[in-house]
Amino acid sequence: GIDWDNGGIPKTVSNYEVKNVEIEDQRRSVSANLTKRTPSRDEITFGASYSKEEDFTSKEISSSYLYNLDSSRNRSITVGVSYQKNEAYHLMYKDWKEFDVINAQIGYTHTFTKYTVGQINLFNIHQSGDLSNAYQTILRDFSGEIWRAVEKRPDEKNSRGITMNLVSKVFDNVAWHNDYRLYKDDWDVLSHTVSTGLHVDLPYKFTISPLLRYYTQTEAEFYKDYDEATPYFNETENGSSDERLGKYHAYAYNLTLAKKFTDLLSASVQYGHQTQSFGLKMDWVALGFNYSF
Repeated sequence: GIDWDNGGIPKTVSNYEVKNVEIEDQRRSVSANLTKRTPSRDEITFGASYSKEEDFTSKEISSSYLYNLDSSRNRSITVGVSYQKNEAYHLMYKDWKEFDVINAQIGYTHTFTKYTVGQINLFNIHQSGDLSNAYQTILRDFSGEIWRAVEKRPDEKNSRGITMNLVSKVFDNVAWHNDYRLYKDDWDVLSHTVSTGLHVDLPYKFTISPLLRYYTQTEAEFYKDYDEATPYFNETENGSSDERLGKYHAYAYNLTLAKKFTDLLSASVQYGHQTQSFGLKMDWVALGFNYSF
């Protein structure tokens, strides 16, 4: 239903509730990388990965080249590019929608001492296709009548940013990782991510890695919150009320336990949690195996 003000203009929308619901999801993925070292110890890497959920599949190929700037390998430059093909099932249209992602980056790594290594990367990401979220709806004003409709995002997004990493060996068996990421896209989203974590070597070839992360972002230019005075869009404009495109902050933590069985085979299990300021909470458990040859 719609409440009207004295001027005959729709004012608020009633009988419309927005709330988070609990769901369970499962993802299976596999990836492979092949690295070739040149006589000068430069590295050429090719990679491929595949992941699948009930309503989403992703295929990716990648390539990178690491060039050592000196014979001691204390300074290096890495350039890389990846291409990702994604398919998401759209509930409204009962069909699979596609979108592509191309990621290019260049990075510089510097070994300051035998205990400290730093890295800085510049990245540029281009996304194209159906970028709307099949699970998100909005309110549209059709000549004074308010209707629920599927959200509509632009068909392209260009983003760029910088990442900085610093790894320090604080004890013989403990490495301290600190990371920062600055991100900006042409949807007007600006975000900052800060994380810190430890990598601890334990007896019997076990390792444990706790991590803390904080994230904050501004809202996209076509975002409207359901709590706004006029939370609806006109008939054709881009629009989303997905709170993950709004202004919010979040924190996350995870703990990873890994075991190296041989020089070639290792396994890991991870538990993680994330809380976002608009009320969404997520927990996950991941199990992985790694084989090198």
